Amino acid sequence: RKGVSNRKTPPTVDYLTQGINCYSSASLAGPWRFEGTILRQQHVVVPGLRGPWIMQRPKVLFNPRTRQFVLWFHLDQPKQHYQSHRSSAV
Repeated sequence: RKGVSNRKTPPTVDYLTQGINCYSSASLAGPWRFEGTILRQQHVVVPGLRGPWIMQRPKVLFNPRTRQFVLWFHLDQPKQHYQSHRSSAV
């Protein structure tokens, strides 16, 4: 229609409240159970840089040598999406 904009406004994201959550299920089909937040913004430390952070694409791997689970994820800053850091936490 004339005078009406179809442009969508992106949702506002409060990165300071975001983290990486854990869910579990006996089957990929679910049902899925929320286990809790396993990594929060304030837990991320990068020398020389400050958050807020965008934490995305998390994966949990088991390291049989150390017998520990490792969290692997991409870490970005809101205005620097293409300068991501590969990050991990044990």
